[in-house]
Amino acid sequence: MNPKRKIIISLIIFGIIFLALFVFVILPLTNGIKKNSEALITAKRELALVKSETEKLDQLKKTYKRLEQKAEKMENLFASFDVPIDFIRFLEGLAENCQLLIDISPTSFKSDESDSWNSLWFRLTLSGSSSNLLKFIEKLENAPYLIEIQNLLIKKSTNSKTVDATLLIKVFAR
Repeated sequence: MNPKRKIIISLIIFGIIFLALFVFVILPLTNGIKKNSEALITAKRELALVKSETEKLDQLKKTYKRLEQKAEKMENLFASFDVPIDFIRFLEGLAENCQLLIDISPTSFKSDESDSWNSLWFRLTLSGSSSNLLKFIEKLENAPYLIEIQNLLIKKSTNSKTVDATLLIKVFAR
């Protein structure tokens, strides 16, 4: 064999080996790297999405706790519809604190059909000094319950130092 032919045959063999290496080793490796890169990118996107969702969930939990506390405070604004004893005790204590005589009579325990809120109605008959009556009304307006004064009738009693008052109040209930 002549040296030129040996070189050509050697080049052909090396070319075939290189081509075989390229086809059977390098291409599968690059395809594997490409697939793994795509999988990594997808996993990173999913991780970022999960982190975002986790942050939103944490914010939602914080908001829920804050709103739960507010809802609990709001729940305490309503008198008990079934057993309004706490509210009646509140009225009696308020009247005693303001040095007034009080007579409490429920006028209605039914919810008004036109009103979407349950409510209790009470007629309060109060007797005492006018300044104490004004204190009572002011404290009633600032009470820890949702109260609406519907009617107020004040008249001077036979004793000139005292006044008699009749209040019709609506108390929102749960």
